[in-house]
Amino acid sequence: MTKGSELTDFERGFIIGASSFGVTEEAIGERLGRSRNTVHTVIAKYKENKATTVAKRSGRPCLLTERDERQLKRIVKSDCKQPLSVIRENFVESSGMVVSKSTIRRRLRDMGYNSRIAVHKPLLSNKNIRDRLAWAKEKRDWSLENWKKVVWSDESRFTLFKNDGRIRVWRLPNEI
Repeated sequence: MTKGSELTDFERGFIIGASSFGVTEEAIGERLGRSRNTVHTVIAKYKENKATTVAKRSGRPCLLTERDERQLKRIVKSDCKQPLSVIRENFVESSGMVVSKSTIRRRLRDMGYNSRIAVHKPLLSNKNIRDRLAWAKEKRDWSLENWKKVVWSDESRFTLFKNDGRIRVWRLPNEI
C-alpha cells in the first residue's frame, strides 16, 4: 500500500461509486492499494460534505500568475547565461511586479529550469582548425637551428570572448 501519497479525483470517485454499490471498504482498499482507513475517511467526508475533491490547502498563494511565468520563461530563453539578479531586474522592469530573487529561483525550478555550469566549447572554426594543422605539419620537420631563428616575445594572458571563471546557465532537463 502506498503511504502518504495523495488520492486522485478518480480514486475518490471510484471509492464513492463502489461504496454506493455496496462494496466493502476492505475490498475497495485492496483494489486501489489503499488502507481501509483511507477508504473509510473518503466515504465519511463525502457523506458529510458531498464533495469528492480535495479541500484547498492552507498557505500563501503563488505570487506569479501563468502570464508572469511565461514572461519569466521568455527572459530566460532570450539569454540563458544571465545571473539570477539580472533575470530578476529584467522581470521587474518588464512586469512592474517587485519580487525577490528567491521567488524567481523557486518559479524557475517549478518550471523545470536548473542552474548548471556551462560546457566549455573552444572558439575554433573549421578554417582555424585546418590552418593550425597545416602550420603544424609545415613546421614538423624543423630543426633546432630553425626554431632558434624564431623571435619569441613575452606572453601576456588575455581573453577576448569569454570569462575565465565558470559560467552558469539556466537549462531545462535534456537541453544542451
